[in-house]
Amino acid sequence: MSTADTGKKKKRPAKKIFLRIFLTVFVFLLMFVAFAGIMGSLNMPRSTRLSLFFNNDGSLMLTWNRVPSAGGYHVRLQKDTSQDLPSPDAVLFEADVREPVVLLPPEILDAGIVRLRINTYRDIDLFGLSLHRTGSYPLNVTFEAKEPAVSDIEPRFDDREKTMRVTFDAPETDGCSIYLMREDGNNLLVKEIVPGENREDTITFGESGDLPLPDAATPYTFTFRATRTVDRILTLYGKSTHTLTVTSDDLKSRALALSAEQTATNRYTLSWEEAAGEGVELRLITGPDAYETLGTFDMPGKMFCDTGILPAGRTLTFELVSVGGTPIPGRDYAAEPARIDLTTEISVIGATVWPAKDLPLYTRLTGTQTRGTVAQLTPLCVLEEEDGYFKVRTEEGNGYIDASSCLINLPDMLGDHCEYDITSSYCCICRIQGYAIPGLTGEVVEGYENVMLADGTFLVPYLYPLVDNFLGAVEAAAKAGYRIKFYDSFRPLKGQMHMYNTTRSILDLEIPEATYERLTPAQFLAEGPKLPAEEELPPRTEGEGELFTEDGADTEEVPETDEGEEEETPYTTYHQKITEGGWHIGWFLANGANQHNYGSAMDITLVGIESGEEALMQSPVHELSVLAVLNNNTEAADLMQQIMKDIGYSNLRSEWWHFQDDNAHVRYGIPAIVEGVSIEGFKYNGLGWRYRTADGTYLKDTTVTIGGNAYTFDKEGYTDF
Repeated sequence: MSTADTGKKKKRPAKKIFLRIFLTVFVFLLMFVAFAGIMGSLNMPRSTRLSLFFNNDGSLMLTWNRVPSAGGYHVRLQKDTSQDLPSPDAVLFEADVREPVVLLPPEILDAGIVRLRINTYRDIDLFGLSLHRTGSYPLNVTFEAKEPAVSDIEPRFDDREKTMRVTFDAPETDGCSIYLMREDGNNLLVKEIVPGENREDTITFGESGDLPLPDAATPYTFTFRATRTVDRILTLYGKSTHTLTVTSDDLKSRALALSAEQTATNRYTLSWEEAAGEGVELRLITGPDAYETLGTFDMPGKMFCDTGILPAGRTLTFELVSVGGTPIPGRDYAAEPARIDLTTEISVIGATVWPAKDLPLYTRLTGTQTRGTVAQLTPLCVLEEEDGYFKVRTEEGNGYIDASSCLINLPDMLGDHCEYDITSSYCCICRIQGYAIPGLTGEVVEGYENVMLADGTFLVPYLYPLVDNFLGAVEAAAKAGYRIKFYDSFRPLKGQMHMYNTTRSILDLEIPEATYERLTPAQFLAEGPKLPAEEELPPRTEGEGELFTEDGADTEEVPETDEGEEEETPYTTYHQKITEGGWHIGWFLANGANQHNYGSAMDITLVGIESGEEALMQSPVHELSVLAVLNNNTEAADLMQQIMKDIGYSNLRSEWWHFQDDNAHVRYGIPAIVEGVSIEGFKYNGLGWRYRTADGTYLKDTTVTIGGNAYTFDKEGYTDF
């Protein structure tokens, strides 16, 4: 071994010793720094905030910010004293806790002014040594252990801004905290209302608000705690003595609004905005306590409804009511209902018409091509009117018919501009000086079986080309404060002959002891026919009259009298009553066709627009005797005569109620119509086709065969046609 090698080996131990010393010093310094850091970070930070909760179960819970380096906390509560080490009897509570939360004894509530002291500590095991270190700067706060309270919480909702403004009263309190109660029990702090003169704050809802909007199934429940802050360190929270539930309805309008936009003749779109409730129901008001439901709509969802073609000449009231939701206190609905009145114009669109004779169905307005023939009295629905033609739809398809050869249902066109009571359809009121005519009075006249509908309304057919002229009488009556009321218009020839033959057959019979008191439609629907006692009516003798087609009465010529002289009788007969004053049955009932059978005559009276009462006339309508003649006219009867003469109508000297256009049937080529009308047929209302039965009701939720074709009707009555 060389001397050089020996020298190198001797240097290695010195380097190792130096490296070991360096490492030992470095580790010691690290441990010292760590120990110093640990021991030096135990002080309670100045930013520490304490919270004392007065819980609903009576407990007092104190919490504070966690100190990361602390192993635990020493909490002491003592009666107010300036000494850091109070006497044992001054200590109310003292404990060491690992977490920054502790339950305090309720006795502190009786202690008045107290002092709270919290300090950190940490137990350290270092190189086998156990060390206990406490913070150098404990947190101290002196306060009165009195629970803050809140009262008179009042929310105010703004449905447009989607906000809830909360006001409250909290004496000796400087603020309030609002929490959202959650199902998991961990309440969410929503608002901390800071001290100030105005004890209020606003919670906003929506995408950019404090909370999302509550949904219908999950309302929000808020709890309120009064707060009081001491030295900006300790905040006392009172009990959650008040809760407030906020539903989706609270943030919606509590008043519905209904608006209308006209889209066509007598057709509207009704619309509304979202409001409280789960949905809305749209109603058509049909009486003081009656309505028809037009549809039910969810909210949010479809917020509009097409009315379809509304009845003409009427003021209709629509009502929108909320469905479901939380009702307004003391009310039945979650939102105040809304109403709107719509006044429709006189129109033929949607009206029912009947051809007065067989008519060709043209494919278009110009030209002669036809689809076929529409039979007399076929009920049709008017889709359009143009150049004197009605566009209608039949089993053969769409086409045009001559409007001047049609009867139109006046209520469909004129609506409430007139009134209607076609008594022959439910309870004929023909009388002779007040006495019932056996077999006629109180009965349905032949041919009128389908004129009164199930809802108590009537069919009032009248020759269409005469309506425009008649409107002048309607306007004149209105200016005088009256509305024209119909008792009859078109009368089938079979009904005319039924009335004549029945009356003639009883003329020789003794009049009964009691006169007849007519029924109103409402009474008839509720009670049925009401006649004098059966024994008071003479037995009926069958008449021998036949069905004539030539013109009979309804002229100013005095009809011939019965042949022979009347035999004297010990009792008063109908014949004696009807011929009193020189009059005769032919003055009141035609023995054959008359203007009623062409649809060009009407039996009418006047009704006061303000009073709703019929004007005073010399007799009831359809009184077949001298009591009804024009010589006895009242002032109102004279007024009506003048109104009708001004539009060119003639009258009968024997009947104050009867007016006619003498030559209409000749001008328009209308024959005497034998059979009565029915409304049964397809009806279009702008929304679709429905089938109306003879009593005016619609087929619904069924499949039937009509005209050889099968039709399926949904629950609303609509079908593909």
